[in-house]
Amino acid sequence: MQPAASILVIDDDLDFRGLMVDVFSQAGYETAAAASVDEARQILSNERFSLIVTDLRMPEKNGLELVHWLRREGRAVPIIVISGFLDSDGIRNLIRQGVAGVFTKPINLFSLLQKATELIQQSGNRGAALEEESDAALSASVRAVQGESQAAKAWQTLLQNTASFTGCLTLRAEAGIPVYEVCQDLVRLNPEEDRLVYVSPATLDDEALGQLLADNDIGPEGCLTLAVEQADALQDWQQDLLVMAARGEGSLGAVEAQLRLVAAVSQPLETLRAEGLLEPRLLKLLSQREIIAPTLRELAEDIPVFAQRIWTRLRPKGRIDVSTHAFLKRQSWPGNMRQLHKVLQVAATIGSEPVLGLETLREALRQAAAQAVGAPDSRLWRRLSLRRSEYTQAAYLLCGRDAEATAEVLQVHPELVRQIIAANVEDAPAR
Repeated sequence: MQPAASILVIDDDLDFRGLMVDVFSQAGYETAAAASVDEARQILSNERFSLIVTDLRMPEKNGLELVHWLRREGRAVPIIVISGFLDSDGIRNLIRQGVAGVFTKPINLFSLLQKATELIQQSGNRGAALEEESDAALSASVRAVQGESQAAKAWQTLLQNTASFTGCLTLRAEAGIPVYEVCQDLVRLNPEEDRLVYVSPATLDDEALGQLLADNDIGPEGCLTLAVEQADALQDWQQDLLVMAARGEGSLGAVEAQLRLVAAVSQPLETLRAEGLLEPRLLKLLSQREIIAPTLRELAEDIPVFAQRIWTRLRPKGRIDVSTHAFLKRQSWPGNMRQLHKVLQVAATIGSEPVLGLETLREALRQAAAQAVGAPDSRLWRRLSLRRSEYTQAAYLLCGRDAEATAEVLQVHPELVRQIIAANVEDAPAR
C-alpha cells in the first residue's frame, strides 16, 4: 500500500495556517505545519514532503527564500505560493523562480485542492522515474563535484534537474569554484546533443564570438551552450553582445542550433543591479533561472576525498595521511577548489615523500597564503571604471581644484581630468 501523500504548510498567520491544515487533512493528506521559513527548514532537514504550500510574505524570511534554499539543496518538491497581494509581474517572477502554482487571497479552496492533487501526482511519477537512476552513475557524471556527502549529492541532483534548461541560466559561484567544469557537467547531463562554447571578459568580442558559434553549430536538432565566465565583469558593449546572441539578433542569429546562455556571476543579481554592474536588458534575461554552486566550506565532508584525488595526480602513488582529514575540514577555504589545488601543489614542492602529513600541509597552506597576492579581480576594475567620474571629482576637490595635481595623484593625463571635471562639476574651471 502506498503511503499517503504529505503536505507542509508554512504561514505565520495561526488562523490561516490552521485552516490550510484542516482542508488538506480532510482531503486525506498527511499534513504538517510551520510558522516560519526557519522552522520549515528544520522540518525539511528531517522529513520529505510531496508538496509545500507557503505564504509569500512573512516577518523574517519570505517564501521565495525557501524556494531558493530548496533548489540549492536539490529538492525537487513542487511548491505552491499564497499571497494577499500580487500583480501579474510578481506572479510571472515566481513562476520563473520555479514555483509550481500561485494563489492570491481570498483563495478558492476547490481550485487549491485541485492544483495540489495535480502537482502531487506529477511529482510522484517523476520521483518513481528518478529512483531508477543509480546514485553512483550520477556522481560520476557530475565531475566538478564528485563527493558522497549530502551536500554533494544535492548539487549533483540539482545539476541533473537543471541540465535541460532552455533560454538563460545564472550560475552564482564564488571565486575559485570550477565554473568551466560545472558548465561541462551541464552539457554532459543534457539529454540533447550539446556543445559548449566558453568565453571570458578577455576573450569575448563580436568577431570571435560569431566565429566560435559558427564553428560549433551542430544544426537545428542540437543545442549550443554559450557559457560566460565573470559575466559581472563584462563591459557594457560585451553585455549588449550577449543579449544579441541570446535573442538571435544581427549576425549572431545565423546559428541553427538551440542557443542557451549560462552567465557565471559572483554575487546575487539584486546586488549586481544595485551596483550597476549589469545592464537592464541582460538582467532581465538572467532573471529567468538561477542555481548556486556549493562552496568548498559547504562540502567540508568531501574535502579529504577531493584532496586525495588531486594529490594522486601530483604523486601517482601518494596518499594523504588520515591525520590531515580533520584539519582539511576545519579550514575556511575562501578560494574554494582553486585554493585547495594551489595548497597541494605547494605541498608537492616542499618534499618528495609520497605521504602528505599534517606538518607539510600546514606549511603549504602558509606558503600558498603568502603567494596569494596578485592582480586585482577584473570585477574590481569594472566597479572602479563605473565610479571613475566620482573618484576624479573627489580627488579634484581634495587637490584644491587643481587638474594637474589631480592627474598626478590619479596617474592619468591632465586632459582626461579636465574633460571629466568640465562634464560633471559646475562652476569649476579646471586649472
